[in-house]
Amino acid sequence: MKTFLLLLLACQIAYAQQYQVINQENSAVGYRGLAFINDSSFVVSGSGNTIGLTTNSGKTFSWIQSPHYTGRDFRDIEVFSEKHFVAMAIARPAVLIETKDAGKTWREIYHNDTEGVFLDALFKTKKGEIYAVGDPLISGKPFIIHQGKELHSLFGKELRLQNPDEAFFAASGSNLYLDDHQALLVSGGAATHLYHYHSNSLGVYTLDKTPSKTAGINGLKYDPSLNVGYLTGGDFSKPDDSTGNFYRFTIENERIIFQPTDSKPTGYKTDAVILNKNTVIVCGYSGVELSKDEGNSWQWITHDSYNACAVAPNGEWVVLVGSNGKIASVRLK
Repeated sequence: MKTFLLLLLACQIAYAQQYQVINQENSAVGYRGLAFINDSSFVVSGSGNTIGLTTNSGKTFSWIQSPHYTGRDFRDIEVFSEKHFVAMAIARPAVLIETKDAGKTWREIYHNDTEGVFLDALFKTKKGEIYAVGDPLISGKPFIIHQGKELHSLFGKELRLQNPDEAFFAASGSNLYLDDHQALLVSGGAATHLYHYHSNSLGVYTLDKTPSKTAGINGLKYDPSLNVGYLTGGDFSKPDDSTGNFYRFTIENERIIFQPTDSKPTGYKTDAVILNKNTVIVCGYSGVELSKDEGNSWQWITHDSYNACAVAPNGEWVVLVGSNGKIASVRLK
């Protein structure tokens, strides 16, 4: 037992030593958008009309601020290439903007000035199609945009919410997933549900949460090649409360199968990175944690707060973004 404990401690220390804050130039900015372009290039986006591009693993950044979007909060971003990306500004007017020259010029591909509009997340499919999800403008109906046009259904199933007061969280831009066969959407607020749209069915799964309307699931990651997914959340007004903050699932015969775990990460979590079938990293206000056994046990990487996380295509390092302009890395190999 003593040998096992020493090995576990050594593993924890190794991961902690590889955690590093790599940039904090924009200390007034809160970052929530993050997307890798390739193994050494990624973009970040956040408050104050701030978008950043690095092509050298975060050693230096090019900061992009369009004069037409002063003060806007770009909560999410998706990339197509080193010069081509789409960013999302959340509130009225909610806009999606696109650049094909690394931010020198932009064009609006979506604009909505409706009172109460609020966008929460972007998702780019493998085919390069852009979806966005926003808080309901009609009670009980998710607000979803595909290629700039509002949708009323997914896979032939009407968009609806179980509770008319459900909404979504713009915490990490990760509450939507789509592929050629299915769509996953997770809600929060008055109630929290996982919706599984499939051509043959619509599955609705009720998830545990506290009575608080600031609680629920706000992060969703699914890897179809591994058939494993994770939901992250909790209550952002109670960052140390772990109630309803973590779920692991697989999909079998068009049904979501939740797999209970022996423990949960600590406190409010907003995003997850799937490293392999057994290994996941989660981040949030309460810090960043790692599990190597499908969420049954956890070890701290850092107690520092982060909103979103993503892994490089080569699987060798993870980037974290958060408040106070913090961008960090965790080297895995």
